[in-house]
Amino acid sequence: MKKKLIELNECVQEIMKKHINGEDVFVPLSDLAVRANRALKAYESLEEDILSQKAGKKKIYASRNLVTNKKEVNKVAYFLARYEHFAISDIPRQTPALREIADKLGVKLTTLRNKRDCFDYKLPESDKADKKKSKLPVRNGWQQDLSAELQETFNYCNGKPYKELLAQVKEILEI
Repeated sequence: MKKKLIELNECVQEIMKKHINGEDVFVPLSDLAVRANRALKAYESLEEDILSQKAGKKKIYASRNLVTNKKEVNKVAYFLARYEHFAISDIPRQTPALREIADKLGVKLTTLRNKRDCFDYKLPESDKADKKKSKLPVRNGWQQDLSAELQETFNYCNGKPYKELLAQVKEILEI
């Protein structure tokens, strides 16, 4: 949280210098708006966590056998394996982004990650980052066969266009 506020302050200082020098500040202002929005979301999340702790509440997740939205969780996990979290979250870091997505689905972060990792091995390399062209590493996953329910999701999602899958995932996450 403190880091985001420092970043925001630095951005404001940079814009003020450009304005004093008579430079165009439209682009930096849009950057400032994005950073301010992220800082606000981080603050709201922190505030919610503090209030929950004070009230003695803890986030409750359904046990594996009680998860009622398995197909939706699997579909989101497939999407994350194929396209990463940037397409459905404005949070740049992976762990906070996946934590937010897992909370919306009502599952643990590790559950979502494990399901995502199961799909990695089945996806063609062309859908993932190329080590020579990108700084993102190619994940190989667990290199094991998918369970019946994950295979069903894979068969359903594989070959679907990006826009169609994105729309379905956004509907699931209500974003």
